[in-house]
Amino acid sequence: MQAQALESFTKAKMQKRASAASLVTAAAILKAACYSNPVRSIEISKKRGLAPAIRRLHLRRPELTGSEIARRIGCTRQNVHQILHTFLDNHTEQELRDFQAKKADIFDFLQLKLLASITDEKIQKSSLRARVLCAAILEDKARLARQQATGINATALRDVAEAIRQQARRAGARPPGTNR
Repeated sequence: MQAQALESFTKAKMQKRASAASLVTAAAILKAACYSNPVRSIEISKKRGLAPAIRRLHLRRPELTGSEIARRIGCTRQNVHQILHTFLDNHTEQELRDFQAKKADIFDFLQLKLLASITDEKIQKSSLRARVLCAAILEDKARLARQQATGINATALRDVAEAIRQQARRAGARPPGTNR
């Protein structure tokens, strides 16, 4: 029944001219199917995108119980518990908020630690592909830190080349890169 409900809901949602009534009916069938099997409802909620909504609501309104979140989102209390348990991974909300506030400093420290662990011997043992990839990434990050461009836009280069050609034509000179 759940597979049929999900299929019905998906079909109704995908049709550009689906009526509001068909979407509501399909959603009600799907919701009923979710309540009948909480384990399966977690799987369906991932497809419906409920997990991000549950996490956002929990972080914005920490005073809400699992049942209240489930009622507002439209899923089971067990589903809310499972998603939040996985989301926090046995950490407290305060630990999460502390991490979010200090994330840049934590990443800087880890970057320093990782770079300090790289020795000439480890570099020599690395494959050529890994060394080239690391060099390219480091170049990109160095350019970002210097607030320089990190990519070359081919369209912009063509536009610049065309502008140079037009300017040369107007001046009566042969445009660069032509053999005429």
